[in-house]
Amino acid sequence: PMYRITEFSGADSSGKSTTALDIIKNYQNMDNSKNVLYVDVEGTFDNYWATKLGVDVDKVIVFNPQVMSAENVFEISLNFVRTGEVGLFILDSVPALVPDLVFEEDYEKQEMGGISKSLTRFCRDLHPLLISKKCTAILLNQVRDNFNYGGGVTTPGGRALKHYCSVRMMFSKGLPFDEHGKELSRNAQNPAGHTVDVRLLKSKVCPNNRLNGCYSLNYLGGIDYITDTIDCAINLGLISASGPWYKLYDLETGELTDTKFQGKNAVVNY
Repeated sequence: PMYRITEFSGADSSGKSTTALDIIKNYQNMDNSKNVLYVDVEGTFDNYWATKLGVDVDKVIVFNPQVMSAENVFEISLNFVRTGEVGLFILDSVPALVPDLVFEEDYEKQEMGGISKSLTRFCRDLHPLLISKKCTAILLNQVRDNFNYGGGVTTPGGRALKHYCSVRMMFSKGLPFDEHGKELSRNAQNPAGHTVDVRLLKSKVCPNNRLNGCYSLNYLGGIDYITDTIDCAINLGLISASGPWYKLYDLETGELTDTKFQGKNAVVNY
């Protein structure tokens, strides 16, 4: 537990939301004495999918703010954290929040700054609460085109969120794969899942020596830990991959064994 604010941003919404649910599952396996608060601003929380991933939905407080301003959502969320009964707080998502000024104005009138002012105050109030109440916050965000000099992308919410976050991660959709783990083209018709590319933008809890990574997201079972373990073993030199053939190394001698497999799926089954 970091008891800090973490931001998940990027264009791959399925990767971000599934990762958040997976974190809920792992948190509950570690300590199920406190509740999880899921502020579902977008209305996308799926009980069936969460249960399938191993989440105890009875210990998850799903707060659905219907027609409610961002300021009200922030105040209610802070009150939940103040009780000390919430160990993990997830906000989905920052761009879906609408400040009071927008609620009160006509469509023709545009407000500068948007959610940034109220989000700045929210982060300032939330940060010390997380430490005193032993709670961790995850804020899901999106990316927008940056029209300033240099181009690229940026995230809504202003600069305060970037400052208060201890960890910022950017998610993007990678290549799809079939049921055997074989990579497909991006226009494949019936993929079994896709890889999720993750870039570590900021970290105050560990060295920034591993900025890029990826994992496999299966549409039927969530994050594929077995396939990811095999990929890690290949990167660490514990499994030899040459074309369609995979061989295992002897951990004591460091030499290749006679055990070999044809195709990644065979290694997964093993």
